[in-house]
Amino acid sequence: MFTKKIGHLKTTLNQLSSISPTNLLPLSEVEGLNLHIKTKSDMKKIFISHSSKDSDKVNLLRDLIEGMGIKDSQIFYSSHPAHGVGLGENIFERLKRELTSDVFVLFILTDNFYSSPVCLCEMGATWIMTKEQVPILIPPFDFSKVQGVFPNALGFYINDKSGLNNLKIKLEQEFNLDPINPNRWEDKRDKFLMEINRPIRTDIEKAKIIEMEKRILAKLNPEKRISRTELKEILGYDPQKSVQVGKIRLKEVYLNPTIYEIIPPVFLKPFP
Repeated sequence: MFTKKIGHLKTTLNQLSSISPTNLLPLSEVEGLNLHIKTKSDMKKIFISHSSKDSDKVNLLRDLIEGMGIKDSQIFYSSHPAHGVGLGENIFERLKRELTSDVFVLFILTDNFYSSPVCLCEMGATWIMTKEQVPILIPPFDFSKVQGVFPNALGFYINDKSGLNNLKIKLEQEFNLDPINPNRWEDKRDKFLMEINRPIRTDIEKAKIIEMEKRILAKLNPEKRISRTELKEILGYDPQKSVQVGKIRLKEVYLNPTIYEIIPPVFLKPFP
């Protein structure tokens, strides 16, 4: 009798083990449950393609993305030892392993990005091998400078509130994330904007000064002089008797206030 009961028990356990959890639910709930079941193929990664010279800003973006619910292990980018290429590892071999159709790519576009051969190689490889790419621009870099494979309509500025909101929604959809509380998200986003705008403002001011230096050097005559009218147009205001723009110092020519001359020493090598 005992042996017979054991046999019945084994039969029952075998039958239970073949039943899917959804077979025990009402039909009205089965479809909704399937939307939340994650399989191995659903797990995706984010690849942040950027120049290492912009890593301070990219680290801030990484923190924000993790705040949306993306796991640390789902983020790959080469400039951070915890997320990128190991010591002595070939970056292109690592990219070949990492880049699949399940990888979501963020391109962080700056002048530094386009000056980097590695970034340009990443741009071509990821565009071919992945399905989802979003260009993100860091000011003062703007859409007029975007080259390569990026349609302008896809991108946004890294300090654009609406763009960040849309990125959050996109990542929630792609990674099947539970949306975080709206108030918490706004706190995280606004903190990020405050932190990212500090270095951006500095970079914008530097870019303005560099551009003015270029224009002044381009206007200098063979005697290294420039007219007051031309200098005023470049500066946007009427200069004093002496003025400094970045590394360039100028002063009025003696007895001729309509002309300014360079005060040596000054760096006069043409800008690239």
